[in-house]
Amino acid sequence: MIDARTEAEARPTIQDVRYDASMWTCATFDPLLPAEGWTHALTTHTEHPWRMDHAAMEAFVGFSRCRAIDDMRVVAFGGEGELNGERTRAEVERTDRQDLSIVYAAEGEMNLTVGGRDVRLTRGMFTLTDSSLPMTLEIPGGFRQIDLIFPKSRVLGLFKFAEEFVGIPFGRDEGLLAFFIDHLDTVQHHLGSLPAHHADAVMRLTLELLATTLGSVDGNRVVTPRDRMLARLKGFIEANLGNPDLDIGEIAERNRINVRYLHKLFADHGTSVGAWVRRRRLEMCCRDFEAPSLANRTLTEIAFRWGFNDMSHFSKTFKRELGVSPREYRDRKKHRAH
Repeated sequence: MIDARTEAEARPTIQDVRYDASMWTCATFDPLLPAEGWTHALTTHTEHPWRMDHAAMEAFVGFSRCRAIDDMRVVAFGGEGELNGERTRAEVERTDRQDLSIVYAAEGEMNLTVGGRDVRLTRGMFTLTDSSLPMTLEIPGGFRQIDLIFPKSRVLGLFKFAEEFVGIPFGRDEGLLAFFIDHLDTVQHHLGSLPAHHADAVMRLTLELLATTLGSVDGNRVVTPRDRMLARLKGFIEANLGNPDLDIGEIAERNRINVRYLHKLFADHGTSVGAWVRRRRLEMCCRDFEAPSLANRTLTEIAFRWGFNDMSHFSKTFKRELGVSPREYRDRKKHRAH
């Protein structure tokens, strides 16, 4: 029998995003679902506020599922088409949970920025993310992603250096990494069907395997202490880009290093602290200038949002670095969008 419902009646709505603490939940979306549908789904399922870019999701169709296991969570989502989202300082400040998450690319590829570190994941790779750091997510096409979310205190209780591995991509480079990735693949296939007590045991085992795996990577010196410190510094800067009073002295003091060492860490990577802060602020301003959802924000509001406090200085810096004025840049992006 033909379904007599109208197209409008058949469309999914935000209310279709259901949450049940004891089992998988699923919501399927079509391109007609408003932006807050996906924002609501990922925010509800991860318990980390997200803001999705609906303008880039016109042809996207996907799903989101989650399962809560004690104080841990598993979120599986995927789909076809382009998907972009972000967790800015505003979303981070509204996050009640302090978590570290395993982000596993089960299918497709994705680009993330976590605490200032750019990450590209392809099928069978994973990274760690930190709910206390800003983050962006860009997925160009078909994908399936699994997030295993653990309270930060649990992870650090097993491996105290875990935060230093946030934003580092891992593939099947060595024995234990390959073993752990095989485990993640098994988990994403079967965890949804396990009873609660078995699911809890699997999540605890996964956390122990993560600690052991990261410990082996640390022992093999894949990540040097200087790399860790630089990643930590970039994460701190990223979380404080909107502070107009952020300066070299504060960055060094808050991270318990001297100013000379701070300068050397950035110089060894071909840049300076000031240049890095300036570049990241300008990049965030450019992103906001292009965002349809911020079209009503003035140039001044956006510049001040990212730590600039003098429009004359901002305009000169912007034109020197990008070759056009802020207004010209925004106008060009508007014309291209139309």
